[in-house]
Amino acid sequence: MTNVQIYKQNDNIIGFNVSGHSGYSEAGSDIVCSAISSLAQSVCVGLENVLKLKPIIKIDEKNAYLSCFLNKTLKEKQFSDAQILLKTFEKSVQLLLIGDKKLKKYVKLEVKNEIH
Repeated sequence: MTNVQIYKQNDNIIGFNVSGHSGYSEAGSDIVCSAISSLAQSVCVGLENVLKLKPIIKIDEKNAYLSCFLNKTLKEKQFSDAQILLKTFEKSVQLLLIGDKKLKKYVKLEVKNEIH
């Protein structure tokens, strides 16, 4: 199962973790894993390369783990810009699970209102 944990403070997303293989199909042809990975990696690319925000990113390919958290020193505008990408990620994962109810066997989404 792929676990997606989104961390919030108030209504703002401060980061997320994605871990595990979905088990939907064989490694290398698993479209569920591919979809979640693409969404998560796109957020990291947007934060780091487009917005230039220097998020704290940890990747462990061997253990199928990606973590991305906002740097605590962001200015208000930077933080606001980051929310667009992070909330789009959250909504995209939610819509993926709503669109195909059977995917809940393969992907678990948790929203945590706490500091990681």
